[in-house]
Amino acid sequence: MATREETQVLIIGAGPSGLAVSACLSHRHIPHIILEKEDCIAPLWKKRAYAPLRLHLAKVFCSLPLRPHSHTASTYMSKDDFIQYLDDYVAEFNIVIRHCRFVNSALYVKSSGKWHIESRNSDSNKMEAYSSQFLVVASGANSKGLIPDISGLMNYHGVKLHSSQYICGLDHCRENVLVVGCGNSGMEVSLDLANHGANCSIVIRSPNYEFMLKEDGMPRRPPPFHWKGDNNIYCAGLARMGLAGLSRDAQMITDDVALLLQDEEQMRRGRVLMVMIFVFQILEVSMLLLPQKIILMWAGVCFLK
Repeated sequence: MATREETQVLIIGAGPSGLAVSACLSHRHIPHIILEKEDCIAPLWKKRAYAPLRLHLAKVFCSLPLRPHSHTASTYMSKDDFIQYLDDYVAEFNIVIRHCRFVNSALYVKSSGKWHIESRNSDSNKMEAYSSQFLVVASGANSKGLIPDISGLMNYHGVKLHSSQYICGLDHCRENVLVVGCGNSGMEVSLDLANHGANCSIVIRSPNYEFMLKEDGMPRRPPPFHWKGDNNIYCAGLARMGLAGLSRDAQMITDDVALLLQDEEQMRRGRVLMVMIFVFQILEVSMLLLPQKIILMWAGVCFLK
């Protein structure tokens, strides 16, 4: 394995969350590295989002830090418009992403106070090693599609699709389609199917949406404390609070990292100042003793004479 590469902050994931953290860190001139397992930024948007997808909130609530949406953009942006916004965001902040890096492990080494991260470069099939003071997990709350274990599903011989595999209702014209779930994806897919002539039905497990999160409907650490863990590890965009939530996560993470680095710098300067004071004290004592030494030496010379 190659020599472990050092950086102050390592970000896992180059979706909107990872890009937002990177832009905020760059704005503060804090060195960092982004690892992304896919060959593009925002792969959930570029590879696994259905064609009719639009943002469900107005654009004012869906911008990333430091770059609001254009006043000419649609209030409820389409998937393609938002992807273009992300591409422009990367270009504006000169964000450099290391693509095709699959993170195998991340271990906190208490003795050094550093995170050791191992990743595999799927292009070269070589392992890479990194060391960072801070670790940001921005791999996405929806990075993996969830298909529940339903009794008898293996015996169903028809087509089974997760919403991340769905493209357009035109592919299912005049087909009988059952949509499981009534979240944003389920409702939008159902409408698109109906608009393209599919015979669509929908199954709802619960009359409310709390089951989408934990049993109490909240992340493990409730906002606004969900973004920070122990040993300088952070998560961005994992609280299911949308684009507005991940933007706040990115800003709070960056503020916390900058504050900790500032404290370290002040401690370092304090140690340097203490050393300088100690050196000056030694010099001061030496200067006080120096005339006495000269006098004694002169007296000794006179005595010898």
